[in-house]
Amino acid sequence: MQFLSPKIRIQNKSFRLKLREDRAVLIVCFGIALTFWLLVKLSQVYRTDKNIVFEIQIPSEKAFLAVPPKDVVALIEGQGWDLTFDFFYNPNIVLKFDLRQTNRLDLNRAQLRTAINNSFSSKDIKIIELNYEELHLALDEKLNKKVPVKLNRDITVAPEYEFKDQPILTPDSIVITGPASVVEGFNEWNTDSLIRSEVKNSVTTELNLAKAPSELILSATKVNVEVPVEQITEKSFFIPIEVLNAADSINIFPKTIRLTCSVGLSKYEELSASNFQLVVDLTEATSSGTKNTAPIILQQYPDFVENIKYSPLSVEFFIVEAEGSGEK
Repeated sequence: MQFLSPKIRIQNKSFRLKLREDRAVLIVCFGIALTFWLLVKLSQVYRTDKNIVFEIQIPSEKAFLAVPPKDVVALIEGQGWDLTFDFFYNPNIVLKFDLRQTNRLDLNRAQLRTAINNSFSSKDIKIIELNYEELHLALDEKLNKKVPVKLNRDITVAPEYEFKDQPILTPDSIVITGPASVVEGFNEWNTDSLIRSEVKNSVTTELNLAKAPSELILSATKVNVEVPVEQITEKSFFIPIEVLNAADSINIFPKTIRLTCSVGLSKYEELSASNFQLVVDLTEATSSGTKNTAPIILQQYPDFVENIKYSPLSVEFFIVEAEGSGEK
């Protein structure tokens, strides 16, 4: 057994060397086969789509009436070699134009295809199909216009709750930039819809602005929105009735009535009887000496109260003739 051990190691070593040589030969053969396969494949004709990108220089005081399309695609054909080199040379077809001396760019079918063909790295590449057969671009004066943001909302509050104040938008206005003939048509800009129901707490959220046409740029695309909501309660007062256009001697009944209204908790303390005015106009009253009625008119009240109620709705008035004025 002592003499066999060295012999076994030598055989294993020889076997390993032979195995490594076989692997190297296999890898070389695989590499050669792959090379020939690539040569055959790349020599064949293929078709592929390629995006077209426009790089157009325009004056800083001008804007596109309609921006260059971003979905122009050409179906091209060529040998694998040419298409591969062209891809690395220019992944996209880039068409460059200068409009600093003119207000229009008009390309017919032939002109557009010629411009695309001139961008290829090989003249053997051909255009098979193009999803745009012509291109027409025009410039207009650039205009910046500031407009208010309008909240597009559908919010209802729960019973015994109300809107505490108008919605707060931040920012409350934006600047629209684009061609003057388009920008001038906008006097406000809407938000996306804000829909809530049975609200009991103030609503605070972020909303996207309505999407702008491609030829316009907005100074902001989102706004922060706060819709203040608060609980309401009831408050009552006794309000004196003022008589307008009354005769010298007149009595009304009642002279004071009870008025009830709903008010938000934030305004509860500042609301008082002096915020209301109830009047009776006796312009048409006659001195018949009989019992008459006149409606009570709510002449003044604060705009932050709701559900104003008072009773009665009319007063009785008595016109008293002076002594000795009657017929003998």
